[in-house]
Amino acid sequence: MQLDLIKSLKSLYSLLLVTLGFNSLLMGQTPLTNPFPQSIQKGNISAVLTEVADGFSAPVHLANAGDGSNRLFVVEQAGVVKIIENGAVLGTPFMDITDQVVDISFNGEDERGLLGLAFHPDFDDSELPGFGKVYTYFSQDTTFNADFTHPGFFFFDHESVVAEWTVDPNFPDQVDPASRRDILRIDQPQYWHNAGALVFDENDYLCIAIGDGGSDFAGGDNGFPNNISQDHSNVYGSILKIAPLHPSLTPGSADAISNNGAYRVPASNPLVGIEGVDEIYAYGFRNPYRMSIEPSSGALLVADVGEEDIEEVNLVQANQNFGWNEKEGQFRFNFVFDPQTFDAEVFVSDDLAGLPAGLVDPLVEYDHDEGVSVIGGYVYESANGSALDGMYVFGDWVGKGGGKKGRLFYTDLDDAIIKELEVEGNSLNMYIRGFGMGENNELFLVASENGGTTGTGGHIFRLQANDEEAPVADSLGVTKISVKAGKDRQNPVDQISLSGTLTTNANELTGADDFTFDIGDGIFSETIDLAEGDVKKGKLSKKIPTGTSLKIDLNKGTFSISAKGVDLSGLSTPFDVFVSFGDFDEEDTVETALLGKKTLPLCLMTGVADILDTTKAAVKTNKKGSSLNLSGQIAAVDLNLNLVNEAVTVTWGSFNEVIPDQSFTNKKGRKFSYKKPKGGNGFVAKLDIDFDKCTIKLSIKDAGALDTGNNINFDITSVSFSANDLVSVP
Repeated sequence: MQLDLIKSLKSLYSLLLVTLGFNSLLMGQTPLTNPFPQSIQKGNISAVLTEVADGFSAPVHLANAGDGSNRLFVVEQAGVVKIIENGAVLGTPFMDITDQVVDISFNGEDERGLLGLAFHPDFDDSELPGFGKVYTYFSQDTTFNADFTHPGFFFFDHESVVAEWTVDPNFPDQVDPASRRDILRIDQPQYWHNAGALVFDENDYLCIAIGDGGSDFAGGDNGFPNNISQDHSNVYGSILKIAPLHPSLTPGSADAISNNGAYRVPASNPLVGIEGVDEIYAYGFRNPYRMSIEPSSGALLVADVGEEDIEEVNLVQANQNFGWNEKEGQFRFNFVFDPQTFDAEVFVSDDLAGLPAGLVDPLVEYDHDEGVSVIGGYVYESANGSALDGMYVFGDWVGKGGGKKGRLFYTDLDDAIIKELEVEGNSLNMYIRGFGMGENNELFLVASENGGTTGTGGHIFRLQANDEEAPVADSLGVTKISVKAGKDRQNPVDQISLSGTLTTNANELTGADDFTFDIGDGIFSETIDLAEGDVKKGKLSKKIPTGTSLKIDLNKGTFSISAKGVDLSGLSTPFDVFVSFGDFDEEDTVETALLGKKTLPLCLMTGVADILDTTKAAVKTNKKGSSLNLSGQIAAVDLNLNLVNEAVTVTWGSFNEVIPDQSFTNKKGRKFSYKKPKGGNGFVAKLDIDFDKCTIKLSIKDAGALDTGNNINFDITSVSFSANDLVSVP
């Protein structure tokens, strides 16, 4: 009842606006029944779609982190981001904020949800404030405390939120759910025209696409009569540009701090210092659902979903006005309402007389004979040469005639002629929901068998031009790594072995081809002088006195190398492997796992924080109280940690026990053991730590009531380990 009342009040308010003359009543215009009579023709370039993964629920976007991991991040509209790594969807989501996103399950055509995802350009640089930062655009319930509001409404359907998140430093495949920091919030009158695209420009500014709010007429979805996208005093129908990091992290910036204190406003934004919202970069949009950066100019390519007749893609620069709702595409947009009959007529015409000066026409456009909702894409860049290189690839949601037959298009940005991109061996009987780019400029298509907000019919395809040449460049790929740590950490003698794939244009190795092998930027480096006769029938096998051995098989495209007697204690993760010989010069980043995977021992790596991760935990209760047995992995930055002279504090909720100094027995290397003496005070029965194997075992007996769902912590002077929710007490 309350919802019906709100809708009635909103409709009544819109009706009053119209009857009071706020609509643009344009009489005498001749409707265009077919704005573009010429049909879009198939081009002479075709593409191949290769499925990467499926089973997604209403996917809308794909992004990469730019960190060398080649992970693909798939955005699901309901509020989940999943990771595709090495062709498999990881079991644990990168992000799950379904409890913070409005419920979209009841409305099959809902345009709300998690709509945008972008990684800060400095995401992978631990020395910069953008390290580990991720940004989202999503819909949440109204808080009545938004930063920007609609001037014509008293009631709002929801808020659009741009938020910053930080990746959990201990779990690089997961966002820390407690790290949410709201940057800005916008009141939204309706559940449509949300837009939601996020993209960073070449100056590390975050561009945010905002729809016109869907401000209605008597419940309609036409985005008028308010003409709000032409009003600089609000953010609707605009592309915003901000510096999203908290201002405290950029103290030397010349950009002003925002009104809410959560970000900075670029001094170069066109409305700074004059009338209008300083955050606005360009305006005059209806529903700019997707956008990307044009590589050569740095300009924005913004696909704006049309209203009555026209779908458009715009090449956007600062302070440009793209005309909505004075124009739709290159045409005049007309809305004629008769307050006596309550009839409205909506159409486009080619009479532009009297329109404001300076309205910018689209780069390309098509009418609704060809499709109904444009889905913006990216400029194609292949690694090996293709006729599609430099073309802007985009699509339409349902394509010609409706139904789930989305269409793919491409256009040369110079001649701006749309051509249909034919798909080899795939009729693409799916809805096109979005596109995405991988780290190596790979183009991906986000499509679905379902048009609504639920189901599991979402697919991710790699899109490649079928005329791409096979890769012939030198390449290196590490597929296996093993490390054996020396026992004496004061004088470490470690061993590392790597193997993988090797592709090179060199047909043979000669004496001039010295082989250089480097791990971790100088942590370990070796050069092997190759002589005539070392290579036989494309195979090389050589050992040198320093303890390094090398094998190469150019026929199979494999290599292996091992080195003994090296100090790896300074090796961070991830680390680079560099190989060169002759004209071959290649580098690969090895993603050594931190926890739960067997690659580098955790205790060898200085690039990780102090970590505790349980692999087994059990709680038993008896008449004397509760007992806890726990085992897991542990890593310490301080590789020379000496527990003999250091007190250890163990905490579990309200349980707290201090093991005093001089209590540990140093067995071998960095192994330490403590057992509570008979009759001794305290509850810790036994604690074993092995910093060479990175293991820990703990037994707490007769400890009374152990708190459920709490962290367990180990404080060793200045070093602290913790893990969340190890086990729940029955």
